[in-house]
Order: sequence, then C-alpha cells, then structure tokens
Amino acid sequence: MAGTFCPAWPNGALRPIPALSASWQANRTPARDIEDFTRLCGLPTAPGRLPPLFVHATSFRLQMSLLAHRKSPFAIWRVLQVRNQLLDLVTVAADVPLAFECRVHAHRGLPKGLEVDLHTRTLVAGTLVAESLNTFYVRGFPCAQDRNVSAFPPPPATESVAAWLMRSGASWRFGALTGDYNPVHMWSPYARLMGFRRAFFHPLRVVGHSLARSGLHDMGSPRRVDVWMKGPVYHDTAVELRRGVTDRGTALALLTGDDPRPAVVTQVRHCNDRDRIVAMPDNDA
Repeated sequence: MAGTFCPAWPNGALRPIPALSASWQANRTPARDIEDFTRLCGLPTAPGRLPPLFVHATSFRLQMSLLAHRKSPFAIWRVLQVRNQLLDLVTVAADVPLAFECRVHAHRGLPKGLEVDLHTRTLVAGTLVAESLNTFYVRGFPCAQDRNVSAFPPPPATESVAAWLMRSGASWRFGALTGDYNPVHMWSPYARLMGFRRAFFHPLRVVGHSLARSGLHDMGSPRRVDVWMKGPVYHDTAVELRRGVTDRGTALALLTGDDPRPAVVTQVRHCNDRDRIVAMPDNDA
C-alpha cells in the first residue's frame, strides 16, 4: 500500500499506466465475514452459500492493492468508483476455497481526469464462477484525452418500491471486508476536506440494500449486475428506491433526500452461463 500517500507521480508529470496484476489463491471465507456482510448489506441469510455480491466485495481487496501499488502513477485518495459490471455464473458454496485474479484492463483520458478499468476473475478449482470489471475515476490526473469515449447510460426507474433511512455504523468493519479503508467512508471531517458534505457509504453496501429491498437478491445464477455511481449516499440519509423494467433487465434507482437525481443506479438481469464481461482466451476456464 505504499502508493497510498507516495504515488509515482512527481510534479504532475505524465506517466504511463503500468500493466499491474495480482492474484490471491486458496482463500477460505470465515463464517463471521459472511454473517457481517449479510447484516451490513441488509440481506437475508442464505445458509450454506455465499450471499449476493460477496465474492465481489472480497476480490475488491486485490483491486485496492493495485490502485495503491507503489508503481501506480496516481494517489489512491484521488480515486472514486464510477461503474461496476458484476457477473455471477454460479451460486458458490460458503466452504469452498476461492482464487482471485485481478489486472489493469484498460484506461482512458477524460477532460478532467482518467478512468481506469480493473478486471477481476473468481475461480473455484480452476473454474470461473464470477467476473467483474470495475471502473475508477482519478480526479485531476494529467493525461491526453481520448476522442472515442463511450459508456452505456444508466436505465430509467420510476416506480417507487421502498423508502428507509440508511443508518451509519460499522464502516470500519465493512472496510475490513473489502479492503477499502478510504476515510471518506469513515470520517466526515475528511470527507468534507475532499469536497463532500459528510462521510458516505461504500457503493457495494448500497447495492446490497437495493437488491434486498427490491426482492432481487435471490434471483439465482447466472446473473449480471451493472452499477452506476452518480453521487454519494451519505450516512444517516433518507433514501427512496425506484424500479423500472427495460429490455436489458430490472433497473433500481436509489434517490437520497430531496434530490430528484439518483445517486446509485443498479441493473439486474439473467444471463447465459457462457456470457463474459471481458473476452479473453483464458476466460472460459
């Protein structure tokens, strides 16, 4: 984690994005981690199997290690998640060892910063069981702007299905589950220093609550979950969940306070067990 405060980015100079990668073999999940993740995401218990999003939360630790790597040309405190593409091919038993592989997949220059895609695969006994492509935005990173930047827009959702208060608490514990100890999720004075009103929730925790409140947490596998982070969901904030159905699945929009714009949009759909997020020769294992 040496790159957290000492990135290889001197004096704003242009630096290449290194082809970093990391792996984690034979990870066995403690029962307490499953219980805490289920509770903090508002999900019902699922005895004998991993809850929705859990493998993606666990593999997030590898993504954090790449973003904070000493060879990374940017400081991790400038980084925010903006999109997740999450694919679950099978339901995973709670007691099997997991293997994770993560690498820098792509990057693109934007007018005021840089987007970086991290591709992660989860395997059980050499077989692919889950995959993700998470996009991070690096604010203020000096880079050449790409002319052909395209990102599929979030789907609409207008039917109100639930409203509740997102209560603060256990942010440090959720940080331990994901490896993301960004102080913007823990400490309001730091969040205000970074331009936010106060501390806000990790996006995966918000998505877990959205799936649980909409009843889409147990739709089975294979399934794909796409997430757009449009704004923060602050601690102790009243939220409303809206739903919509499109030709690409069910859309869930989470609104905060009196803001008519959604803070987090989630799209859930069934898919084929041969579907992949990133086409690569060894991605059919």
